[in-house]
Amino acid sequence: MKSNKDFDSLKDKLKKLKALAERGCGGESENARRLLERLCAANGIDLGLLDDETKKRRYRFHVGCRQIFLTLFTQCYCRVTDNQKMSFRKESRSEISLELTQIDYAELKGLYAWHKANFEKELEDINRALILSYCKKHRLHPAEPSNAESLSDEYIKTLRKAVRMENFLNDKTYQHLLE
Repeated sequence: MKSNKDFDSLKDKLKKLKALAERGCGGESENARRLLERLCAANGIDLGLLDDETKKRRYRFHVGCRQIFLTLFTQCYCRVTDNQKMSFRKESRSEISLELTQIDYAELKGLYAWHKANFEKELEDINRALILSYCKKHRLHPAEPSNAESLSDEYIKTLRKAVRMENFLNDKTYQHLLE
């Protein structure tokens, strides 16, 4: 997976390769043409329709059942299409469909897949830190590694996040019924 910083638009790559294939010299042109065909095939793009950036058709996306993933998908859609709003049809609990050009479809599919996987990883990290933070704040004492040697760098990072996160938790306390 590419980092978000290194994300280069599929649309831009296709345009550059197409220009190089048409205007390049000798082997450069042929290599660009082969790479263009490979990239189009990998992303489900019809090479013949590459010039027609206005023709749209309905594409389906599996975005998941949770509202947070629909929100993430919408942000990716807005980035790819430069639109402020997204109009879609709900096909099932976890699928939507919308009209896009084939290039926008391919770019949105890749961008959303990357961000969804990255976001799910972030959620896992936050959940680990949150349970540690919550248990520490409310003195529930989570199970911790038995010795200092088993503290991995990743676990230490999680502990640091937990300490910072503790301040954001509410200060409600459990009241014992019998004392």
